Amino acid sequence: LIKNRYCYFLTWMGEFDKASTLAKEAMSIDPVDYNSYTILYLVNLFSDSVETARMYMNELNTAVGRHIRQVTWEIELSFSEGNFKKINQLCDSLVKSGNELNALELSYNAMAYYAQNQLEKSNECLRRLQDSRNRNLSNPFYFSSRAYAFRNEPDSVFANLNKSDKKREINFIRLK
Repeated sequence: LIKNRYCYFLTWMGEFDKASTLAKEAMSIDPVDYNSYTILYLVNLFSDSVETARMYMNELNTAVGRHIRQVTWEIELSFSEGNFKKINQLCDSLVKSGNELNALELSYNAMAYYAQNQLEKSNECLRRLQDSRNRNLSNPFYFSSRAYAFRNEPDSVFANLNKSDKKREINFIRLK
């Protein structure tokens, strides 16, 4: 556990090689601890090794079972691969299974629809994201700004980042 906590710090600091080595050591000690898989997934995703990130996600699914976090990871991987249709399908499956999309998932869904020239559906996702600010979603302004950046709408990006800063949203604080 201590090694994995240090690995999160190393990942945060961009020391991907060190984090990867230490996470693999921790994994050899406790092969079913999800933290090692999470770190290796993140390190590889941030290093543009999407296939290796997918491998660690699949290994985690095998070790501890699939849960909602892995669906979000699958959405992130699909975005990295440019598989926008799959993002929409994953978001639809979450909704159909009774889960409400979080701000991150709504922003990915909006970006995916936009990439497929489905502007009306993209706008609907952004409306839901913006309306959801009243429902206590985590970091709605930050994730709205990401979607607007993808759409190349700088005025909306900066307006939402300004709101994110004023609300002290944790994702924006970490970005700084």
